[in-house]
Amino acid sequence: MTFVGVALLPIGHRWLRVVARDWDDPLDPTYAQRLGGRWNPPDSWPTLYLNRDLDTARAQITRLLQGTPITADDLTDDAFALVSAVLPPAEVVDCISAEGLVGAGLPLTYPVDDAGRVIDHDACQQVGRAAHDLHFEGIEARSAVAGATSPQSSELAWWGHDARAELVGPRVAYGEWRSPAT
Repeated sequence: MTFVGVALLPIGHRWLRVVARDWDDPLDPTYAQRLGGRWNPPDSWPTLYLNRDLDTARAQITRLLQGTPITADDLTDDAFALVSAVLPPAEVVDCISAEGLVGAGLPLTYPVDDAGRVIDHDACQQVGRAAHDLHFEGIEARSAVAGATSPQSSELAWWGHDARAELVGPRVAYGEWRSPAT
């Protein structure tokens, strides 16, 4: 793999995270450390999963409800919350551009393969492990969540090594961001 690094994450950008309303620390990266995620294997390193935009955060709700009889329309206005975080400058792997995907060994069709199937976690975790070993501080990738359709839809797996994300502003109840403005 020949990674393409993004020199710096956008300074001052507010990354979004969908959280349960009762989480004490909505920026705790140890949950993904224990259970793993798309870019980090279980029992690995602390990783915080964030969304670049509101469209992607909304799509996360649908993903969270997969396999249940509940739809986003069934949820109460306080079922989830949205928090914003600002990150310190960090070099992350680019899994958005064609050059970045090729460098990471992923197909240009990512997040799906040539047959339209979502690339599995195992393939992404191999990329994550290599990026972590090379001291990148995360991976920004095209969103693999169905329904994240805006051109800006991306997700960030950020481990930031020794840095912490900074919570910015209050938690925003799901009812305030569930639907796009009309």
